[in-house]
Amino acid sequence: MKIKSTDDLKEENVKSLYLSDTLLKKWEIDMSDIEIQKKYFSSIYSTIFIGIQKSTNTVVCVKQFNDIEDESSLQNFQNEFQALSVLDHFAIPQFIGATFSPKISIITQFMSGGSLYSRLHSKYSYTKLQSTQLSVIALGIAYGMTYLHSNNIIHRDLKSLNILLDANSLPTISDFGTSARKNSPRLTGGVGTAQWMAPEVLDSKPYDHKVDVYSYGMILWEMLTGDIPFNGLTQMEGALSVVTQKIRPKIPLNCPKNLARLIRTCWDDDPAKRPEFR
Repeated sequence: MKIKSTDDLKEENVKSLYLSDTLLKKWEIDMSDIEIQKKYFSSIYSTIFIGIQKSTNTVVCVKQFNDIEDESSLQNFQNEFQALSVLDHFAIPQFIGATFSPKISIITQFMSGGSLYSRLHSKYSYTKLQSTQLSVIALGIAYGMTYLHSNNIIHRDLKSLNILLDANSLPTISDFGTSARKNSPRLTGGVGTAQWMAPEVLDSKPYDHKVDVYSYGMILWEMLTGDIPFNGLTQMEGALSVVTQKIRPKIPLNCPKNLARLIRTCWDDDPAKRPEFR
């Protein structure tokens, strides 16, 4: 009898607990079909690589989860797999599949335009986005978020770093590791990134899909100014100013009135006053 390795047991554990046989058959990819090219980005939960899918000769994004034994990392993998496997929209990266050995990975199309964050804050002028491109990106994000919310999915970490651009600088919404279903019992506080996080999440109060609208307001401000929300403050200082003092970043005086009104409405302290993405 073959003695199963620790990696084999991890792989079986992930599959049996979180994925149906139907999903496995449809989306599982053998890692031998993926040729890793170079490291692209890393975080506490995952490392992202650029790779080639040999069978299709296409460039792909490989998101490898660093520690699948960690409960948070496993939950992020489950969230991302379940979301991407059912979503189909021009503003969502195309899901190609997942690998389970030797690493647990999510495979999606590669977006060659980089992140909105990197383009907004790059020191190189040739990467800067023009006003028309910014308008198209803002509209594309809103279309994508309308689609997510209509499918009862709250992103919960909407920020410029999670908006990826294609070769034509058209946007897709990425990173569904912390996403959740509306009315889910898992709608806990402290989820997301503080600078873009709604006050009700920062304060661990009940919340709904309008937290994504708040984050969108922050992204619009970031696109308008080219600055990072609450730049110069620690995450704790920024969070306290939002929750206790209801402070928001300053909107420039030369901002068009309708845009200023939209931003202020999106980041209103009262979620009920924030608009729906549609």
